[in-house]
Amino acid sequence: MSLDGSLSISSVSAAPYGLAFGDSGKKMYVVDSGDRVRQWSSLAPALITWPSSIEWAGGVAPAAPADGETDVFTLVTDDGGTSYVGLKTADNLS
Repeated sequence: MSLDGSLSISSVSAAPYGLAFGDSGKKMYVVDSGDRVRQWSSLAPALITWPSSIEWAGGVAPAAPADGETDVFTLVTDDGGTSYVGLKTADNLS
């Protein structure tokens, strides 16, 4: 599957459990509740834009990882996905 533009994860999985990007930022992987891994490809590296429904620890959304850097973000919801609390749980794991 290829994507040119933006993608809402909820449009392909009602219960995504994991999200990852390939090293170049040109591939995105989503693990859903059926233990399926879905992959999308892009000609350009991914640009992360955080939705306003995420309340970040510290009050400010973190910047996306730099090229070649691996960061881990944890998002938790207790209302079925209307709002989330986000935390950057690891920085520069590469």
